[in-house]
Amino acid sequence: MFAAKPLGINILAGARGLSAVEHIGLIKDAGWNAVFMDCNPALTDTVANEAARRGLLFTSIHAPFGKADAMWREGEAGEAMTKSLLDCLDDCANHAVPVMVLHPYIGFQDTYVPTEIGLANFGRVVEAAEKKGVVLGFENVEGEPMLEAIMTRFHDSPAVGFCLDTGHRMCYNHNRDWLAEYGDRLVYTHLNDNKGQRGPAITWHDDLHLPMGDGIADWKAVMQGISRVDYQGPLMCELTCNNKPNAHDLDYIEKMGMDEFYAYALKKARYIAGLC
Repeated sequence: MFAAKPLGINILAGARGLSAVEHIGLIKDAGWNAVFMDCNPALTDTVANEAARRGLLFTSIHAPFGKADAMWREGEAGEAMTKSLLDCLDDCANHAVPVMVLHPYIGFQDTYVPTEIGLANFGRVVEAAEKKGVVLGFENVEGEPMLEAIMTRFHDSPAVGFCLDTGHRMCYNHNRDWLAEYGDRLVYTHLNDNKGQRGPAITWHDDLHLPMGDGIADWKAVMQGISRVDYQGPLMCELTCNNKPNAHDLDYIEKMGMDEFYAYALKKARYIAGLC
């Protein structure tokens, strides 16, 4: 089943000094079927045109998330963050990109209490997505109560779905079985590996975004879970090629050329996809 699904990866535009067009070429040459990008309206035309020219599916845009916590508070910061999500949504609609992935929250040391202003702000994005025909993939990150509140409030919206990030599940969510809760609403994947939470506190330093199989994930269980919910979309990986500050987990990848990295990551993804 999974062997026939499109396999995709994020465009690491700028990495190793290469442009988005150069990265797309390397992704295609390695044998991937699909791509997604971080929100960057100045690049979307280029990515859309080059992906189409190279025969790659352009499956999502990852919305800005650096101030996602502001969505839950009154004030200009929340308004500005809401506008950035609406602008990214317009970018998706204008380029026929079917999914926008977004974070419900950012921050590791906070008390996670959903607010009505937050749900109202996200409600504006949901309403716009419904009108524009774009599906929102809300991702499992830190601040689990925020995701729960969104998925509950907008349960009946056809524009609201779930994006499973396998790495976040291990290092942020203590291996919570998200598919048991939201598997029927799974609209996208961010497949990646890591070594779990390695210290006493949850921290982004453990969010390694390794190729599948290079960490401690139980990939057979993960893929069986995705199979059980009859997910119909592409299998998308979200990876990086650089170490976190003062870390060495990705030394072996930093030694690779980008062509080697994309080929290596696809080999790993194909093996994992074949487990079911």
